[in-house]
Amino acid sequence: MRLKTTKAMTKRIILLISAILFMAGVTSYAITRGKAQESIEESPSPYSELLPDSYRTAILSADSIYWMLIDGWTPSDSTNNVPGKPIGEILDKRLSNDSVLNENIKDLLLTPTSFSNDSMVKECTFIPDFGIMFVSGSDSLVMSYSTYCDMCRFQTKNDFWDYDGTLLRDSLFSMLKKEFPRDKYVRNITRHL
Repeated sequence: MRLKTTKAMTKRIILLISAILFMAGVTSYAITRGKAQESIEESPSPYSELLPDSYRTAILSADSIYWMLIDGWTPSDSTNNVPGKPIGEILDKRLSNDSVLNENIKDLLLTPTSFSNDSMVKECTFIPDFGIMFVSGSDSLVMSYSTYCDMCRFQTKNDFWDYDGTLLRDSLFSMLKKEFPRDKYVRNITRHL
């Protein structure tokens, strides 16, 4: 009887501590950050503010938007792991001249409901298939997407943030299909649309 009481108390204590940590904002484990965190307070919950302010500014102020097809399976070479560049080889890169499409992608990425609002860690290997580069002057922000695990990575020269992009999938695929209407690979991954 005493053993059952101890187990029940232990479960209650763990639940209480979890609730306290959650309320204190220690939910940053749901997001992967590319550089070491100096403190828990520095990294807010990924869904309380959709993206860091610098990323939001980069998206909103972009002078040019490029769509890219990426081979994330490229063997290790100089195209891999370059800060501010997508992981893998860029197979095709196109400047988007469609102002409606450009506004739609900005709206999609800046809408809080575009990303899953949950604190679960999504375990996967990030292998990007396509990406979008927002360029403003000499600064750029790359958003790359993995159809393998539906993860969405935002990265600059200094760091990156990963989000669960499952809710973005269909909208992104529709836009990708408009930008690369004749590409065989894009036709394959967007077949269900």
